[in-house]
Amino acid sequence: MKYYDIFVVGAGPVGLFTVFEAGLLGLTCGIVDALDRPGGQCTELYPEKPIYDIPGVPYQTAQQHVDALLEQIKPFNYDLYLNNEILTVNKEKENLFIIELKSGQFISAGSIFMASGGGKFVPKKPNLENLDVYENSGLVNYTLKNIDSLKDKEVVIFGAGDSALDWCLLLNERQIPKKLTLVHRTGKFRAAPHSVDALMDKVSKNEISLYLNSNAISINDKGVLINQKESEYFLNADKIYMFFGLIMSKANIESFEALWGINGLINVNTENFQTYIPGVYAVGDCNTYPGKLKLILSGFHETTLAVQSAYKRIKGETPEFQYTTTSTNLIEMLKR
Repeated sequence: MKYYDIFVVGAGPVGLFTVFEAGLLGLTCGIVDALDRPGGQCTELYPEKPIYDIPGVPYQTAQQHVDALLEQIKPFNYDLYLNNEILTVNKEKENLFIIELKSGQFISAGSIFMASGGGKFVPKKPNLENLDVYENSGLVNYTLKNIDSLKDKEVVIFGAGDSALDWCLLLNERQIPKKLTLVHRTGKFRAAPHSVDALMDKVSKNEISLYLNSNAISINDKGVLINQKESEYFLNADKIYMFFGLIMSKANIESFEALWGINGLINVNTENFQTYIPGVYAVGDCNTYPGKLKLILSGFHETTLAVQSAYKRIKGETPEFQYTTTSTNLIEMLKR
């Protein structure tokens, strides 16, 4: 049974940064995530969207941010358990948890860090016959991961929220698709007003086609049939994206069910972001406390303090504080 000082639930930005902070203190890390690659919602939902509020980095796409974090933790040994979940957790003694994974593996850990963000998420899907066939073929998608693959394609996007409009505007700005169509089931958008204004400007210039009060009726290999009031239209499509939102569910850890509050978030104290269970911490978007801001940089702060606390619990002493700019040991460790 492999042992880790810290076992992290969630491989998003905050989970990945936990590996860095733990590595600086000589602590070992394992990370489990239900997705098939690290990055969490950044890579799964909006890899091409820009992030402007990472200190010292004027601009990064979400995927570039994840790539930078993966590069940053290369000096440290850590294990990723992807396409996996925690089934049960048992506390054997003060600083030892036994963790059962869906894969059948058992892990032991000195502490557990919940960095699960909004939890597991699955896309909302329309009730269409043989939808899974077209999902498997790649025609129907719920996330957009590579905009360059849409070059000179006919693209149809369903939705009316920020995600649908943001992708429409970005694809139009970069002149990626040959034809771009947005379909929405009502006439009222749920996106930011400036995005709606920008979209309608593009529609008025015939740069984006728009069908309001419309729903998908059926899909075939060539595209999608929609209805609009009493009329039907067939839209040719090389790629169809359905941005109807996500169904979120908290991490499936039966042993820690009591961690989750009525709002689906974990209460922590702000001294070290520990939960009411000693040795179990919650960092990033899955936690809550007075004044909480759901920002990546806030999660970085939270996990930095939590790692310091975990070290003290596991090692029985306060870690020596060192700056990466002046510590010979840390500089040598982080050298490329």
